[in-house]
Amino acid sequence: MIGFKLQRLGMIMEPEPGNPQEIEGVLNPAAARSPDGKLYLFPRLVAKGNYSRIGIARVRFNEAGDPAESSASASLWSRKPTMSCSPPARADARILGLHLWNHSGVT
Repeated sequence: MIGFKLQRLGMIMEPEPGNPQEIEGVLNPAAARSPDGKLYLFPRLVAKGNYSRIGIARVRFNEAGDPAESSASASLWSRKPTMSCSPPARADARILGLHLWNHSGVT
């Protein structure tokens, strides 16, 4: 692509220190914009023992319009590990059904 330039701005999401739901990582976020234009991330939150949850966090922008930080992630979905999972509790942060956004309770 001619004229296309990427610039690394930094990290906008990382595990919250001391949060047991994120002790093993905050990984692979999907992203989506709400109907009002707000940007949300949907990361995989990994607790001890590879216990996974899908979280949601809103992205905040600086005065220049660049992403600067994200709100604390809240858990949307979780799955308890079972003996049949290998590795236990794999999670996939693909977001489906965005046409249902207004019914999800996200504001």
